[in-house]
Amino acid sequence: MSQGDCFFDDAELNLYLDSELGRERQGTLDTHIISCPVCARRFEVPHNLKIRIKDICGKTRAPESLRDSTIKALENSQAGVFSGFWDAILAAFKGRPLVPVTLAAALVIIFCGALFLKTESSHGESLVSSMVHEHNEYLEEIDADNKIVSTDGPEIEQWIVANSGITLKLPYDKGFSPCGACAMTEDGRKITGLFFGDSQNRISCFMLPGDISEIGTPGAHKIKDMNLCCGKETGANYIAWSSGQTVFILVSRLPEATLLNLAENLI
Repeated sequence: MSQGDCFFDDAELNLYLDSELGRERQGTLDTHIISCPVCARRFEVPHNLKIRIKDICGKTRAPESLRDSTIKALENSQAGVFSGFWDAILAAFKGRPLVPVTLAAALVIIFCGALFLKTESSHGESLVSSMVHEHNEYLEEIDADNKIVSTDGPEIEQWIVANSGITLKLPYDKGFSPCGACAMTEDGRKITGLFFGDSQNRISCFMLPGDISEIGTPGAHKIKDMNLCCGKETGANYIAWSSGQTVFILVSRLPEATLLNLAENLI
């Protein structure tokens, strides 16, 4: 699968935030982030967090005596440098309770921000948003190392069974034209993609291990005793449900009613 111009991982995102990437890669991501809503969201939270921390820290200046004491402590002999350093720190803080409070507040913001980022990336961001992102990758063609490009429904069914163990009866005789499938691994989880139609009319069906709790609370739609989660993400409609240990996620820019019709034929 082509990675395109997206962030490779969180490590590269952090380098980008600090402008520590090479000029060419930094420029490529500057341009890409404007048109990629998934990467824009990944960038927005830590970027805003850095601005907030910088704003808080910028409003509080350490006393000059702390700077002088720290320099003097570092100039002491190696044997007594640590005790002198901490004595200088304690002396600088004495009578200035707002300084340690401000530092503690900054640490709390950093800690909470890290937890927030982790939560965002482990739930909706890693499933619904990521699957919408994958769908956008396959709007024009199926670009993956392990794939089948075919309009033969039975052939695609056999390929999916062989590559994922998932048995499906495709509704190719009910107005939905399959065009292929692919298999990939993201974050250690095997994902099977099934595709109908082409270009902007493409519908992607992603199948991966998990349960519906990773998507959200089931909505008002119910098909064949199956509760479905429905929603809209960065301009694309999605419908999700789970069967056994497999989560199914339909994604398309087509109307929700079209996705519900396909879901009814797949369930």
